[in-house]
Amino acid sequence: RGERYVYTRYIREKPHYEFLHDLKRDPTQLKNFANNPEYKEILVQMRKKMNSKVKSLGGALTEHERNHVRQPKKKK
Repeated sequence: RGERYVYTRYIREKPHYEFLHDLKRDPTQLKNFANNPEYKEILVQMRKKMNSKVKSLGGALTEHERNHVRQPKKKK
């Protein structure tokens, strides 16, 4: 997340998908600009930032780790 852009990547979904929001043009984050050619360079930059952050936290979870992540208990 930056001041203007919000990037999200969902790797547990098949196929994987991603969102790129432009807070200046769409402050309510209802439009996904990830497939918009006008945002190609921003998308590349945000992917790099995401990859760097994931790496700094020890890397992506393996399939086994993802399947065994504890989920918060649901409130009754």
